[in-house]
Amino acid sequence: MPLFSHSLPTYTGPYTVGTLDLEIPVEKQSFGTAKLKSNNEPALVLETSLFTLFYPSSPLSKGTGKQIKWLERPLTMTADGYSRFTNKSNWALIPALWLGGAAVRVSGLIGATLSSGGGLISEKAPADSKFPLVIFSHGLSGTRTTYSNFAGELASRGYIVAALESRDGSGPATIVNVSDGSKKVVKYLRTSDLYYPPPNPQLSQLEFRKEQLLLRLAEVDAALGILRRIDGGEGSIVGAECTRRQKGLGDDLGLGLWKDRIDWTKCFMAGHSFGGATTVRLFVSTACALRRGRGRARGSDKPGVFLPIQLQALRAGSPQFPFVGGITLDPWVDPIPPAQLAFAGDTAPSSAASSATVVGTNASPTKVGIDIGVPLLVINSEAFTVWTEHFKVVKDIVTAVKADCWFLTLVGSIHISFSDFPLIQPYLMSKLAGARINPKQGLKDFVDASVEFLTGGGIDGKILGRKVIEGDENGTRPGEGEGKPMEPVGELRLHHSPL
Repeated sequence: MPLFSHSLPTYTGPYTVGTLDLEIPVEKQSFGTAKLKSNNEPALVLETSLFTLFYPSSPLSKGTGKQIKWLERPLTMTADGYSRFTNKSNWALIPALWLGGAAVRVSGLIGATLSSGGGLISEKAPADSKFPLVIFSHGLSGTRTTYSNFAGELASRGYIVAALESRDGSGPATIVNVSDGSKKVVKYLRTSDLYYPPPNPQLSQLEFRKEQLLLRLAEVDAALGILRRIDGGEGSIVGAECTRRQKGLGDDLGLGLWKDRIDWTKCFMAGHSFGGATTVRLFVSTACALRRGRGRARGSDKPGVFLPIQLQALRAGSPQFPFVGGITLDPWVDPIPPAQLAFAGDTAPSSAASSATVVGTNASPTKVGIDIGVPLLVINSEAFTVWTEHFKVVKDIVTAVKADCWFLTLVGSIHISFSDFPLIQPYLMSKLAGARINPKQGLKDFVDASVEFLTGGGIDGKILGRKVIEGDENGTRPGEGEGKPMEPVGELRLHHSPL
């Protein structure tokens, strides 16, 4: 029981929840043009795919009997990463993490057996039924466990959730366990950590974020590939490949029982903040399959030809990205301008190339509009809705979606209200960060809206089955904004709806 923080609550759905960390080696790839000043290596490299699975479990299975630690160890490494992100003293953050988060555990049992679909809700799901899949992408300073309650709540309602941990330098710190037994630490990357060898242009932080998105798309692709292998009957092989061994579990980590258990007709992408940008970027029809990077292919001594190439224009619902819908929680869309670039020819430039200058290619850029062809749910915090300029950009994206789309604001919430932080430190979030909504109520509200969306009941749902009140399409109402709060607290205000 944490002494200086709150424990994470038990999930409220009908299923018990199991958890499992998977880190699987993949073909080595690098992205973008940035290099690290510290070692002259590419800054954005993908060598393993790391994610935590949250899934419906058998109520009789206890797995290892243990729970995943909410904060990555060692804590000194994680504190150093948060220090880099916040520009605060490392020595102040280390005791803060020890006191405020070291004892926190993710709800759910490690390695519990995947539910047969019977048990607690046998009247709703036949034995050996398939479960829908949600891939979740974290935001800046986030990790695969930072949104454990959102992921776990969905799992307790019958979803398999793969919460990714990006190796793009957007999180505080992550350890890469390579197949040869070596380890490397990827900490939060600042512009001062990077350089761009000539003739590459020097990039701003925002331009570098666009390059990070390329790595994030590849991480989604890698996770999908691993999950396809597990669902296709290779679970025991994948479990044996995992470079994060967990005491108390067999070599296959129990994944041999996962064959044919994922419903690929109900596959969704979701994310918060920068993860919301990842979701939108994935759904844009000009998203490129950038499957190669600088380095050597795993298992080969031949150097790869690893400049980014545009293999094809990808759409959600394609075999590459089989998503049938998406959820973006408080998306930070500055890296996703309303007009994307499509390039004639086979070679795509760095994603950081501006509309005025294309670097590294002779192709002619053509501006095309946002083109999203699958249903989308967008939930803003109050903080992002009163940010008028950003709200307008999100609204432009929402109105361009060529499928059912909902856009709401959770009144009284702040940007990190969608994460676990307010549940663990409610006083700090309220008194210091300005959150007005009760964190447990806020979690319930955006989970309920998400479940309505995921189950396809949005048009008839209690939350999404409403019409927009005249004037609410603009975000704030008269007397709100410019330092004046939105009211009433707890309202899920609707700005856009297919009704």
